Amino acid sequence: METIESLHERVEVLEDQIEALIHRAHLMERRLRWWCALACGLLVLLVASLSLPSSMAQDESSEYRGIRKRLAAIEYKLQYVDGGPQRGDHYRGEPTYRQWPGRYADHQWAPET
Repeated sequence: METIESLHERVEVLEDQIEALIHRAHLMERRLRWWCALACGLLVLLVASLSLPSSMAQDESSEYRGIRKRLAAIEYKLQYVDGGPQRGDHYRGEPTYRQWPGRYADHQWAPET
């Protein structure tokens, strides 16, 4: 009967070793999935960064130069404007000639006939 008992002990030891191997295999599968996910993420990041166009300094287009000239002209015209009505000025009504001299400068006050 010792052979049957020793056989049972050997089977139990083998079952324990198989369970340990299965646990180890699951652990290695998890690690492999983690590394695959990390590699895929880095690959996507690399592809995304390579697909971005690298911009080089170029000459200004004529449209851009025109916009810059118009902006400079507007800034030149607006340099004398002090920012419009201040706090509380909305109660005073329409601004007078002395408050905004440029507003009425070109207007002729003669009645239309």
